[in-house]
Amino acid sequence: MDAAITESPFEPCDDIPDDVIRQLGFDPATEDRDVMGVKQPGRNICFWSGDSGHLSVESNLFELDAVRQDPNFLDLRDVDISGHPGLAFSHEGYREGENCYAATGTQSGLLMVSVDVVDPTERDACVIAHAAAVAFLPYTAR
Repeated sequence: MDAAITESPFEPCDDIPDDVIRQLGFDPATEDRDVMGVKQPGRNICFWSGDSGHLSVESNLFELDAVRQDPNFLDLRDVDISGHPGLAFSHEGYREGENCYAATGTQSGLLMVSVDVVDPTERDACVIAHAAAVAFLPYTAR
């Protein structure tokens, strides 16, 4: 990787088609870039909402080991994401079942998907996060 590169070239808001967001149950018209409009250094972030929750995707230059070492992430499990080693995990700030992440390394850095659900008995956040990571992976190659 070029030492001059400071962020992933994958830009989720620009590179993921609206149809893919709709297929996952979220509304492309709710797209929100960055964190409350503020660019996060070294990170490309995009959010979408739907009736049952929220979806976010982040691209950065971290590696899976950085995820493993973050004390805010709990219940880490190794998973396969379209033939790539990945992780599924939750964030300590949520009640059980309300949030799930899926992350994997890509040609352009780390793909990290987060799903929050309003009612965990209706939709499984981990199933959606994994499906989103699988759906988004082809758009990370640039």
